[in-house]
Amino acid sequence: MLSLAKILIVDDEPFNVDYLQQELEDLGYTTISATNGQEALEKAAAEAPDLILLDVMMPVMDGFTACRLLKENEATQLIPIIIMTVLREIEDRIKGIEAGADDFLSKPVDRRELIARIQTTIKMKHLVDRRLSGQKTEDSGQAEGEIPDEVFHCEGEYWTIAYQGKVCRVRDTLGLRYLASLLGSPHRQIHVLELVALGEGPVEHVTAEGKNPTTLAEAGLYVSRLGDAGEILDAQAKAAYKRRLEELREELAEAQASRDAEHAARVRQEIDFLTEEIVSGVGLGGRDRRAASAAERARVNVTRAIKAALQRLSTHHPVLSLHLTRTINTGTFCSYTPDMALPSTWKL
Repeated sequence: MLSLAKILIVDDEPFNVDYLQQELEDLGYTTISATNGQEALEKAAAEAPDLILLDVMMPVMDGFTACRLLKENEATQLIPIIIMTVLREIEDRIKGIEAGADDFLSKPVDRRELIARIQTTIKMKHLVDRRLSGQKTEDSGQAEGEIPDEVFHCEGEYWTIAYQGKVCRVRDTLGLRYLASLLGSPHRQIHVLELVALGEGPVEHVTAEGKNPTTLAEAGLYVSRLGDAGEILDAQAKAAYKRRLEELREELAEAQASRDAEHAARVRQEIDFLTEEIVSGVGLGGRDRRAASAAERARVNVTRAIKAALQRLSTHHPVLSLHLTRTINTGTFCSYTPDMALPSTWKL
């Protein structure tokens, strides 16, 4: 229950701590506090809070550094962190995202927004805890407290992903849904039309009978209603790609300024990928290229979404990204082809 949640408040201003403690305890939450990043690391490890409200500008250790260290520590990496700061520039938000923050609020924070964000974040944390509770079952033989080794599971707007001892949480994208469909059927050749039907959700994309299309025939019936194939990249996709390129250029400049060569290399790789995707959708004279058929359009879009998901995973979980890059095959038919000698035990 939300009333049993424990929240760690990290702020060097006693007034801010007192205000938040009063507000949250009136709502039934338990609170603990720390006055700097170093103390936050110690309290998080000792108290295992359900949520951390983290200030940025503090003595001893700033909030960005504390957030990064908390997310790098296996014992605390799944604790959601909401950064609360007077800093408002886009660069500060980028720093928070890079450090692994789950949310970012600018002070002064509206009380209603703060409570809504806290409730949503703690609900997500409890869903993740239940998923990874480690309760022993007859079929898995999993020991108490042990995190499953291969997890690719969506709860709300985030995926909980575990592989070879590392766990991360990644915001939902269509590419991750396609990957989940492939992981659930190793070595099976799945037509892109079927992947589209499986990945795009239960509400808008249904068959005439009101069911999610789950076979190639049903998927074909669904996609046939889309009309002609249209542009390879529609206006919305191009606008989204261009916005992301602007963000990446700012991120690259920041990485270069801080002499973070590794991060700069990852950003350049994503810039190259997005540039290539934009170029692939535009022909001579700047005219939009059109896909040859619904199936071809699906192939292009599925391939693009999977590549983008793998690129995103390379930041959150490089080992898994490398594994999937080597074992996911895309085309008109897509498949996940791990080593036949090893059992596939993904928990979806």
